Amino acid sequence: MPKVWIDTFGCQMNEWDSQAMLGILRQKGWEPSSSPLDADLLIINTCSVRKKPEEKALSELGYLAKLKTQKPHILLGVAGCMAQRMGEELLHRFPAVDFLLGTGQVQNIASIVEEARTKKIVALDINGCSPPLPTLREKNFQAYLPIIFGCNNFCSYCIVPFVRGRERSRPLEEIVEEAKRLVDEGVIEIILLGQNVNAYGKDLGNTRSFPDLLYALGKLPIKRIKFTTSHPRDFSPQLIEAIASVPQVCHWIHLPIQAGDDKILQLMRRGYTVSYYKELVRKIRERIPDVSLTTDVMVGFPGEGKEEFRNTLRTFEEIEFDQAFMFAFSPRPGTLAEKLPEQVEQEEKMSRLRELIVLQNEISRRKNMRLVGRSMEVLVEGEDPKGKGLLMGKTREHKTVIFPGNKKLIGKLLRVKAEEAFLWGFRGKIEDEEREGKG
Repeated sequence: MPKVWIDTFGCQMNEWDSQAMLGILRQKGWEPSSSPLDADLLIINTCSVRKKPEEKALSELGYLAKLKTQKPHILLGVAGCMAQRMGEELLHRFPAVDFLLGTGQVQNIASIVEEARTKKIVALDINGCSPPLPTLREKNFQAYLPIIFGCNNFCSYCIVPFVRGRERSRPLEEIVEEAKRLVDEGVIEIILLGQNVNAYGKDLGNTRSFPDLLYALGKLPIKRIKFTTSHPRDFSPQLIEAIASVPQVCHWIHLPIQAGDDKILQLMRRGYTVSYYKELVRKIRERIPDVSLTTDVMVGFPGEGKEEFRNTLRTFEEIEFDQAFMFAFSPRPGTLAEKLPEQVEQEEKMSRLRELIVLQNEISRRKNMRLVGRSMEVLVEGEDPKGKGLLMGKTREHKTVIFPGNKKLIGKLLRVKAEEAFLWGFRGKIEDEEREGKG
């Protein structure tokens, strides 16, 4: 059988795209490969949210282009957001590339691969992706389920609306049917995906909403429901109530703040203020006391002076996120922020980033320390690569737990007691020894 190898950069939506490509190609007789060295088809699924993942993808592409000179029969393709953004420029820079696959063309991967055997293919339709699609998942107990594609927000720094298109919600009934099939296949945890999941249904005339979808999915015999990512502006009281009321919905909310200063939020075109965000957090924590809040933030945005950065530090001190993904601003070609005045020097960006990381790390450790001694429900996701005889899993609050156990427990839900806290999560011990498989 011919073999296909896919290297995926970026977000969970990209991961689902890769799973769908593998699922479609498998139906056409392709076998997944764990290495590019023995594959007949090489695909890089790219990300354009920041400059760094693009640079990594370009470096990987250079390596694969050299590999193709040694094995001319190999097909080489570039998929995802960078293919959508750069288009035929990639073909000029890397003549070895046989096809470009846009973000809306995943379902056509098999036919595009066949056409690419005889000519260069550029398939960059942005709005064509039409699930449900077959997927090949690494874990049979965990599945991504996209519910909405694209984004309408056009934040001044963000490339997503340009490479993923406008918001397009899937029919609620179709999502529920796909979730039923996943449950029948043995899936324990479904992760709902979208660039802005809580905008779900707006393009359907507001006849269906994200809370409606959560209530509908809550009627299924699924153990866990997670979702990402949310926009603060669209986080309604009804959504807070749905998260609190539907037992399967995990108490983890990823809520990007992006900046802790009103001037910068306005320049970013985020559509809310710091006080609005803090009040939203207060309401969430009041109704869901054990919620884990994670966020995204960037420092060094154009116009961010020392006062604005200090405001972000103070905001982080007040809110106390469980975890934060922190980045220095990276201008994206074609966005408004690329041409804003008062660009911050790279050295200053990195200095601010280091300061924020130190602060957030202290907060994360402190918050985790408070949970030592707690009994936690953990979905065992796999073996810990850093320790023999150790397993790794995630709590309902999306916190990582490492603990001794038999690998037969992978894919199971266990009660684990947190014994030690760290920045990254916890070390623990299975509470019910009989379920550990030792007897």
